[in-house]
Amino acid sequence: MSVLADQLGARPQYRADGTYELDEMMSSVLTRTKKLWGSAAEAARSWNREAAATTASETKQFISTCDAAMRVEQWAINKLVHYNAWTNFGKNDFEPVVKAFKELLECFRCKNCDGWIYVLPRINPQSLRCSCADIDFNLTPKPK
Repeated sequence: MSVLADQLGARPQYRADGTYELDEMMSSVLTRTKKLWGSAAEAARSWNREAAATTASETKQFISTCDAAMRVEQWAINKLVHYNAWTNFGKNDFEPVVKAFKELLECFRCKNCDGWIYVLPRINPQSLRCSCADIDFNLTPKPK
């Protein structure tokens, strides 16, 4: 999550000791990513690129769906990280948790180059892309 936060320009709450909890970092990354895909959809519409706008909107929705599925399973991680005498998970109990997190992480990865998505430049980004440019969305709307 820290790599994604850096590459996408997410802004978790600053901590002087540099310790970030998974949920804090993940929430920041998800908020930023949804905003970026929304901006990509708006920019595409402004340039009359409906196919790109549809793809960006669908990607944003898919991320929201994966986020919701992961949050349903997140309780198990909290119980495992903090010792609970009554919590004794087996492989079958934890497989849905792993699946939900993997699906969520795949939302940030290019299927072609297997690289993480990122923004260029990081300050006031103008594009959302991957290394091979299979994912390459303009974030700048057409001037009015």
